[in-house]
Order: sequence, then C-alpha cells, then structure tokens
Amino acid sequence: MREPFRINTPQGVRIIGHLANMGGRLVLVKRVERAKHFHTVLQAWGTDKAALRELHRRGAWGIRLEVDDGSVLEAPLERILALGIERDFRFGAQVFLRESSWDVVRGKPGSATQLTFSFTAGAGEAV
Repeated sequence: MREPFRINTPQGVRIIGHLANMGGRLVLVKRVERAKHFHTVLQAWGTDKAALRELHRRGAWGIRLEVDDGSVLEAPLERILALGIERDFRFGAQVFLRESSWDVVRGKPGSATQLTFSFTAGAGEAV
C-alpha cells in the first residue's frame, strides 16, 4: 500500500507524503530537506496539526522521515502528541518534535556525507 497523503493547508491542498504499511503498522512517510523543513531554533521537525489529527483518526502508528542527508527517523504519534511543541508560523498550526526525540532508523541526522574532489591544473598542482 502506498497512498498519497493529502491535507488542507492555508496554501491549498497539498500532498505531504504517503501512507505505507510497514510491518503491519500504518505510517506516514515524508521525504524532507533539512535546509527547508528543519526548524533550527527549535531543533525540530514539524508536521501539520491537521495531518496529525487525520493520522490519529485513521489509526496510524506514526511518521517516518526520509531526510535528504540520508538519515531516516521515526516517531510514534503518541510521542509526537505528548512531546510536540505547537507553533503557527503563518502556514497553519504545526507540531514540532525535537530531533533528539525521533528514533534513528538509519544514518546520523544532520551529517550529510561530504564528497571531496581535487583537480589538477597545469604542472600537477592541485587546485
């Protein structure tokens, strides 16, 4: 099962991820970009409050974040609702869960692999 997950936002209807059956658990899978989606002041990942209500209504287990740095994080809805910080930054109410409260499934959050290249110019000097 892979069903697009749509929510109504102040900007209109948006697909914020997809619902997947993972080991018998209904999970919202979101692909996120750290530079765009991570709240650096709160050190947290946010999810629309309406989305959390809909996930709860559907009996979902939780949320899985596939971050562009290669890390994968998961958190059950219960934890997000219990520890989440609610804020509205003109995009509708969101609930933010600090990154330290997510379970790390793969990778180390915030540590994208840096590739190093060297180029040779002229008489064998590296640039």
